Amino acid sequence: MIWYSHVNEDSLPEIVCSTGYNSVIAVAGSGERLIALLDNANLEQLFVVDTNMSAIELLKLKLVALSELDVEDYLRFIGAEEMSSRERMRCFIKLQNKLESSTIIYWSKNHHFIKKGILYIGQYEQFLSKARPLLKWFLGPSFMKVFNNDYNSFSKFRWKIVKSVFSKKVSYLLLGNKDPAFIGKGVDTSLITNGFQELIDKKEFHKSFMAHLVFLGSLKQMDIEFLPASQNRKILKKIQAKLKNREIKIQFINNDALSFLEDNTSTTFNFNVFLSMSDILSFHKTDYVIKCIKALKVSNKCKCAFVFRSYLRNHIDTDIIKKITALGYKIKDVSNMESTKMYKVHLVEKL
Repeated sequence: MIWYSHVNEDSLPEIVCSTGYNSVIAVAGSGERLIALLDNANLEQLFVVDTNMSAIELLKLKLVALSELDVEDYLRFIGAEEMSSRERMRCFIKLQNKLESSTIIYWSKNHHFIKKGILYIGQYEQFLSKARPLLKWFLGPSFMKVFNNDYNSFSKFRWKIVKSVFSKKVSYLLLGNKDPAFIGKGVDTSLITNGFQELIDKKEFHKSFMAHLVFLGSLKQMDIEFLPASQNRKILKKIQAKLKNREIKIQFINNDALSFLEDNTSTTFNFNVFLSMSDILSFHKTDYVIKCIKALKVSNKCKCAFVFRSYLRNHIDTDIIKKITALGYKIKDVSNMESTKMYKVHLVEKL
């Protein structure tokens, strides 16, 4: 199953923190964060690690499409812009001679996803397709005016009810959300509605890709300056040139991130390595952070860093911070760089 296929994280913390690193180990996720990370002048190799083979095949398709199609057609093919299902299939057929055999087999069995636009095929995106009509109906046209920077017209009472309803885990269950990040033990879904409330209070709702995706269903109305890097045309053209020139060596590993590190304990990485762990703490307890740090072996001459995200549970606390410090690392909360206001993001660097 593909859990996420669209942008679901603000990649800015990873983009900023990975500058200067020539190697990146990253969890695949929707692939959008990894595409954004390719815009790094120093990057030479990328290890894509994920237990979910579907996520890997999604990213493989995106990367080949970005490499082989022009940027405008790439955005149309994935669903960021309009394209007919017939044209998407033509693009897919055009790409097949560049795809690995496993990728061809996977997507040949999922032509209906290609026709829909691969940005909208994830479990999360399907959940939103059920929730969005209810939200738009109940909040009414006045609420949508916030996307035109009008924060005075909408009903505060109706918004308060929506906040209350979607602060409860049962709402996500009833709408078919099966993601443990939303419905697992210890999840606090009020962080979602509180994040949106903070954006409204700061009058930044119209700038948020998350708000556009949840309430409008796409990023088509976003100002260019606020678009995520993975859908910014100017950035995509730079990334496309790197892909075409084969400037970055990309390896795909179907494994858990920790297992990948443990499998390489006998190997000392002799390069500066940055690990983009996504919201892996949505699925693992915080001790996972310590295990990953202990498993990574890097030459004393090289630097290394992790970025760990937590979403609705398993947040890094003072106890974990003490354990990280004891291992010879420093840790910094960089959540203020995350524009969705829903994630806790920590940078862990070797001293």
